[in-house]
Amino acid sequence: MKQVLRNILDNYLIKQNRIISKSFYNNVFKYNPQLKKPVEGEEVWLKKWKKYDSKLTPFSFRIFSQYICNNLDIVPLEICQTYIEPYLTPSQYMYFYSDKNSFDLLFPKGVLPKTYLRKIKGIWYDEKYNLVNNIETVKLLGEIDCEGVIVKPTLSSSGRGVAKFSRKDNVFINGEGEQLTLDFLNDNYKYDCIIQEAFVQHEFFSEFNKSSVNTIRIATYRDSTGEIRYLNSFVRIGSIGSVVDNAHAGGMFVGVSPNGHLGNYVCDQYGRTKSEFNEIDFNNNVFTIPCWDNIIEKVKEWSKYIIHCDLIAWDVVLDTKGIPHILEVNVGGYGGWAFQFTSGPMFGNYTDDVMKVVSKRKNNSQTSILFRKKQL
Repeated sequence: MKQVLRNILDNYLIKQNRIISKSFYNNVFKYNPQLKKPVEGEEVWLKKWKKYDSKLTPFSFRIFSQYICNNLDIVPLEICQTYIEPYLTPSQYMYFYSDKNSFDLLFPKGVLPKTYLRKIKGIWYDEKYNLVNNIETVKLLGEIDCEGVIVKPTLSSSGRGVAKFSRKDNVFINGEGEQLTLDFLNDNYKYDCIIQEAFVQHEFFSEFNKSSVNTIRIATYRDSTGEIRYLNSFVRIGSIGSVVDNAHAGGMFVGVSPNGHLGNYVCDQYGRTKSEFNEIDFNNNVFTIPCWDNIIEKVKEWSKYIIHCDLIAWDVVLDTKGIPHILEVNVGGYGGWAFQFTSGPMFGNYTDDVMKVVSKRKNNSQTSILFRKKQL
């Protein structure tokens, strides 16, 4: 009976994940109708991937092959969401690692931006997770000694709810002229949020847009032997005047080669490309990320602090001295589509290895597929 119920639940969740993928494809086709046409190689690609989903459509291959060539390792989005993520980032751990208020418990001091205050389930705590009352919270707000702070929800994604406050005459004011006060925070962030020092980025990234902190999204994978493998990466760039760099908030992204060179076009969440963005010409200039080898080594080192999740998308920033820091860690809603729009297959050279590991875990698992209600 237990197995019957599990199969019913799995089938339901598979259908739901197919609906999410279909919505993504339809949005891409809306702006790029030419991508819906059959392409050379899709039958061979379907033969490779249909063993994981007999009802698989060719849409992932039709779309992404136009950006990164006819590569059989292009991963179908519905398979990533339904079969890969749940077995590489198990649900029982995902929500802890997704809470931005947990990061300071995981990583060494100095890796993350400095935290001043945090709110967890509607209760205020200081940087070190000590409980503080309203009077102490107001006092801590008044003692913030930097030039700018970022306030953001800790349980949401895609840049939703992120606000920047800059110091003016000993108070902090956001772009709408609102002052950072306890009343403002309680009105706008009722349950969970974090207040951190606004990160000052390296001049290389500031060149692309000064108003947002522009991050490197780096994907890593812990293989069957426990080794951390670098998979792929791209750089996210906010639009002029925006505080965030997320594609869902109007930003764009550009691919990164294995040696740290940026691609010659930027892309949005619907697959629309252009060679210029924010008055920067990507086609006629060569941009190479500074300290690239050190960035990759640091990300691999940080992976040891997230031992339960084997597929991680890191948002990494460089400070003014070229030292890499973590801005956020993403263990759910991997967003593999962005890699496949710009840099290559989402799992790079490890696609077959990933699928072997996932297939083995799936066969040995007693848990159901997880439905992750997140934006692709």
